[in-house]
Amino acid sequence: MISQGKDSDAKKLFESESSKPNNIKLKRQHEELLSASEQIKNTSFNADISLITTKLSGEYPTNNIAYLICNPARLSLNRLFGRDVWLRFPMKWAVRKMSVATLYDVVEEFECGTDVSHYVSDKYNYKEGFDTFLELVDSLVVQHAFGGFDNQRKQVLREIVAAYKAGHFSLCVYAALPMIEGLLWDIANYVQRTGGSIFNSESDAIVKGSEKLIKKPKIRQIVSETDLSSDLDSEFINYFCSELYDERNGALHGRVIPDVSAEKCRKKIVTIEYLLDFIATLHQDKLFKHLENSLPSEYIDELLEKTSKSEG
Repeated sequence: MISQGKDSDAKKLFESESSKPNNIKLKRQHEELLSASEQIKNTSFNADISLITTKLSGEYPTNNIAYLICNPARLSLNRLFGRDVWLRFPMKWAVRKMSVATLYDVVEEFECGTDVSHYVSDKYNYKEGFDTFLELVDSLVVQHAFGGFDNQRKQVLREIVAAYKAGHFSLCVYAALPMIEGLLWDIANYVQRTGGSIFNSESDAIVKGSEKLIKKPKIRQIVSETDLSSDLDSEFINYFCSELYDERNGALHGRVIPDVSAEKCRKKIVTIEYLLDFIATLHQDKLFKHLENSLPSEYIDELLEKTSKSEG
């Protein structure tokens, strides 16, 4: 009815039907849906009516919308993050890009005692699984953030993917570990360059919240003890400073890393993807803040509208 311009009639019909005793549950579910949509952490649930009244692959998406009305909690990341099981869930930093519904499924499996670590990197078993990784490698935002991201480093990152696909897992891991450390140094320098307090003029690291200095700091100290620790995910810091750092030390000192498996490779690749996505997001946020402070809001709105149309 709404798609035919009969908004008033649709509203009257909804109010009439929802007031009936046998539809009380439906009304409550609708109210819960509206409440849950307000709690969504990333993007708000602003579903344009055209999304409902337009066929997708020959079908209306009403079944999916009905499912959300019956299960409104599945919309809310805040509800998930408030559950006790989320505190115990491993590698939270690596699953933030999952869809809300998929994340709920994975967390519920974990709660039942299932090992869900493979969900973090299973996508790399599929042809399109590296799309995001390779897009970030070639991202102009990443290149701009780092003040240049030379082609040799990009090539190494591509060869890490190629080594994994070819089953050369040791090559993949030994190449990935120093790249991870290099990206973390780049991120620390970026934060310093854009107003952070990671280093003093003598390149000593400044311990967060104090005047204490660390002479000739190691990357583990930069990640865990400086202001950079406020930017990176705390779960990632724990992962890097324990498992990853121990492997890194062994690799750089020529020791053989035992049991190099496909799963171990995927964890290194997802770590690189996380760091590239982290710097891209951080830099985009800073660019937008700079635009907001430098340009009229009307110009920004016009620019965003043109960008949206070109992407569509």
